[in-house]
Amino acid sequence: MTDLRQLFQDELLDHYRHPRHAAPLSSPAVIIERAHRTCGDRVRVELEMDSRHRLALALRTTGCAVSTAAGSLLACRLQRLEPARAREELLRFSRAVES
Repeated sequence: MTDLRQLFQDELLDHYRHPRHAAPLSSPAVIIERAHRTCGDRVRVELEMDSRHRLALALRTTGCAVSTAAGSLLACRLQRLEPARAREELLRFSRAVES
């Protein structure tokens, strides 16, 4: 296996075993739940904004290793974005899950 492929596999396994931003929020302002029609994987996203307009999020998945790792990677990405951009990405993700 190539070094790059091994690195990618290790990264996915790490996010599957230790998903980031998976703890539920205390009082989310927005909750989005979606299920993939074909495989049945489920995702729940909770969002809240603090007084300084920083986004807090929780993203939990129920399903296969790839689904869990993808949710964790997405949560890490969304956490680094400005709230408006994070919203756009989340809407795109939500549409993709339902298709």
